[in-house]
Amino acid sequence: MDLVQQIEKEWNENQLVKKGDHIIAGISGGADSVCLLAVLCELKQRWNLTVTAVHVNHSIRKETAKRDADFVEQLCRRWDVACRVETVDVPAYAKREGCSVEEAGRIARYASFERIRKVCGGDKIAVAHHMDDDAETILFQLIRGSGLRGLGGMEQKRGVIIRPLLSFTRKQIEAWLREKNLSYVTDETNLSQDYTRNKIRLTVLPYLEAQISDKAREHIVNCGKLCLEADDYLTQEAQKWLEREGRKQEDGALELPTKAFGRLHPAVKKYVIRETMKRTAGKTKDITHAHIAGILRLFDLPVGKQLSLPDERYAHKTYDGVKIGVKKGKTDGPEVKIGECRMILTDFPYKKNEKIPENTYTKWFDYDTIKHAVSLRSRMPGDRIGVAKGQSKKLKEYMIDQKIPRDWREKIPLVADGNRILWVVGYRMAEDYKVTEHTKRILQIEIQWD
Repeated sequence: MDLVQQIEKEWNENQLVKKGDHIIAGISGGADSVCLLAVLCELKQRWNLTVTAVHVNHSIRKETAKRDADFVEQLCRRWDVACRVETVDVPAYAKREGCSVEEAGRIARYASFERIRKVCGGDKIAVAHHMDDDAETILFQLIRGSGLRGLGGMEQKRGVIIRPLLSFTRKQIEAWLREKNLSYVTDETNLSQDYTRNKIRLTVLPYLEAQISDKAREHIVNCGKLCLEADDYLTQEAQKWLEREGRKQEDGALELPTKAFGRLHPAVKKYVIRETMKRTAGKTKDITHAHIAGILRLFDLPVGKQLSLPDERYAHKTYDGVKIGVKKGKTDGPEVKIGECRMILTDFPYKKNEKIPENTYTKWFDYDTIKHAVSLRSRMPGDRIGVAKGQSKKLKEYMIDQKIPRDWREKIPLVADGNRILWVVGYRMAEDYKVTEHTKRILQIEIQWD
């Protein structure tokens, strides 16, 4: 079956495209995107499609970037397709947001596609990912430690984004272009080993096909489809359980009851936690396996233990379960960002005689000595700090003894356990929370400064 016929068959079977759709097509000028645009043009009249091509210049290359943009504009003129060229300073964005150039480029492309879709009243955004890209993505996510959703790779349709070429390999696409006598340009950054995905594309996948199986890409992609199915099933099970057992709190948090949660399969437990994150915070971004493992451990800890999570989220052990939510306001004391600092909590078992890190802004505490939810705040009336075994003094007196200037005292971040101070950040830890030979678990507290 011809490539175009196969694509049209998939459109009909999967409702990927509807007749009369306005499609925004991401066109770089490379082989894959030229194939995509050619297919859309071939089917345009039969499906009554409107096609708008969008080319994004990432400001990474100079002369060749202009060459690519000119090539796309000329191609669109020849095929009578509306064309929009966008220029985005991707290196500057990556530096500003603290992400890789690869990630910044991806964000910039999709932001441009979506903005133009809205301006033009488009129905779908078509991108030129193919089977090789899918296999590469699955391997990349596997190496990063992703869950089933990440290992599922790319979907042919997700929201308004469609991938009409996902069933085809790069070799099939290039063979079709040769058959149609269609030319394309090559982005030299795709040949650079400086990027992680390029290493997988240029080194790992060819090695797997040459040395292990000539169908490695196909097998990887098929495994990804199984992962997506498993992820979909576990998500549905988690949603059903939450509807049945989850306890909605007045502040928008959700409480997971210990007994009912304990009867769940371990895999479903993790999905319940992720789904709870999504419902309370609207997203699961930045939640890692370590965060989920920490929440699971909370079910076995005393009442009052708390775990701080990214984006002001938290998990708190209650009398009857674990409450997960987003901080709405004050907790034990005023939450502060002194000099734009934030607190990151991690807990783990203590190994006897393990060397304690000597770091000004990372400290270890005996987890079992902490009685309340740990908070990062400024000082409050009644605060005390342990200065020797069995001895404490008012925080005000401690600060006077240390000759801390009066106008500094309100600005120094404190890590507190109720009105007991664990740590005067930058000065000292409380004696009664320090790690001893009897310590079983460590609470590591790291203060990061933005």
